[in-house]
Amino acid sequence: MTVGVRFCGGCRSLYDRGLAFEAVKEACPGFSFEYFTAGSEYDMILVINGCFSACTELPGADENTTRIDMGPEEADNIAAFAEELKSAAGL
Repeated sequence: MTVGVRFCGGCRSLYDRGLAFEAVKEACPGFSFEYFTAGSEYDMILVINGCFSACTELPGADENTTRIDMGPEEADNIAAFAEELKSAAGL
Protein backbone atom coordinates (compact mmCIF):
# COMPACT_ATOMS: atom_id res chain seq x y z
CA MET A 1 0.00 0.00 0.00
CA THR A 2 1.68 3.18 -1.21
CA VAL A 3 0.46 6.37 0.41
CA GLY A 4 1.36 9.81 -0.89
CA VAL A 5 1.60 12.30 1.98
CA ARG A 6 0.90 16.01 1.61
CA PHE A 7 1.28 18.45 4.50
CA CYS A 8 -0.51 21.78 4.64
CA GLY A 9 1.54 24.96 4.86
CA GLY A 10 1.18 25.09 8.66
CA CYS A 11 -0.01 28.69 8.85
CA ARG A 12 -2.48 27.97 11.68
CA SER A 13 -1.48 24.51 12.84
CA LEU A 14 -3.23 23.42 16.04
CA TYR A 15 -1.04 20.35 16.67
CA ASP A 16 2.37 18.90 15.86
CA ARG A 17 1.71 17.48 12.38
CA GLY A 18 5.10 15.75 12.15
CA LEU A 19 4.61 13.96 15.45
CA ALA A 20 1.12 12.87 14.43
CA PHE A 21 2.46 11.58 11.10
CA GLU A 22 5.13 9.54 12.89
CA ALA A 23 2.40 8.00 15.07
CA VAL A 24 0.33 7.13 11.97
CA LYS A 25 3.35 5.44 10.35
CA GLU A 26 3.94 3.41 13.50
CA ALA A 27 0.27 2.40 13.65
CA CYS A 28 0.21 1.29 9.99
CA PRO A 29 3.00 -1.27 9.46
CA GLY A 30 3.19 -2.50 5.90
CA PHE A 31 2.19 0.87 4.44
CA SER A 32 4.77 2.71 2.36
CA PHE A 33 4.56 6.46 2.96
CA GLU A 34 6.11 8.84 0.41
CA TYR A 35 5.88 12.60 0.11
CA PHE A 36 3.25 13.48 -2.49
CA THR A 37 4.60 14.40 -5.92
CA ALA A 38 2.28 15.51 -8.71
CA GLY A 39 2.05 12.88 -11.43
CA SER A 40 3.16 9.97 -9.23
CA GLU A 41 0.83 7.04 -8.62
CA TYR A 42 -0.38 6.18 -5.12
CA ASP A 43 -2.94 3.77 -3.72
CA MET A 44 -4.19 6.64 -1.57
CA ILE A 45 -3.21 10.15 -0.55
CA LEU A 46 -2.97 11.26 3.07
CA VAL A 47 -3.45 14.99 3.51
CA ILE A 48 -2.26 16.30 6.87
CA ASN A 49 -4.10 19.53 7.65
CA GLY A 50 -3.02 21.55 10.67
CA CYS A 51 -6.36 23.25 11.26
CA PHE A 52 -10.05 22.82 10.55
CA SER A 53 -10.10 24.80 7.28
CA ALA A 54 -8.46 21.84 5.45
CA CYS A 55 -7.46 24.05 2.53
CA THR A 56 -4.58 21.85 1.30
CA GLU A 57 -4.72 21.34 -2.44
CA LEU A 58 -3.31 18.46 -4.47
CA PRO A 59 -2.23 19.89 -7.81
CA GLY A 60 -1.80 17.16 -10.38
CA ALA A 61 -3.42 14.45 -8.25
CA ASP A 62 -5.34 11.66 -9.92
CA GLU A 63 -9.00 12.28 -9.11
CA ASN A 64 -9.57 8.52 -8.86
CA THR A 65 -7.09 8.10 -5.99
CA THR A 66 -8.63 7.89 -2.53
CA ARG A 67 -7.91 11.00 -0.46
CA ILE A 68 -7.91 10.73 3.34
CA ASP A 69 -7.66 13.91 5.40
CA MET A 70 -6.19 14.15 8.88
CA GLY A 71 -6.78 17.24 10.97
CA PRO A 72 -6.80 18.17 14.66
CA GLU A 73 -9.70 15.84 15.54
CA GLU A 74 -8.13 12.81 13.86
CA ALA A 75 -4.76 13.60 15.43
CA ASP A 76 -6.39 13.35 18.85
CA ASN A 77 -7.11 9.66 18.24
CA ILE A 78 -4.38 8.17 16.05
CA ALA A 79 -5.51 4.58 16.70
CA ALA A 80 -8.98 5.28 15.29
CA PHE A 81 -7.50 7.22 12.38
CA ALA A 82 -5.11 4.35 11.58
CA GLU A 83 -8.12 2.02 11.45
CA GLU A 84 -9.78 4.43 9.01
CA LEU A 85 -6.69 4.29 6.78
CA LYS A 86 -6.63 0.48 6.92
CA SER A 87 -10.32 0.33 6.10
CA ALA A 88 -9.91 2.66 3.14
CA ALA A 89 -7.10 0.38 1.95
CA GLY A 90 -9.41 -2.63 2.19
CA LEU A 91 -7.48 -4.21 5.04
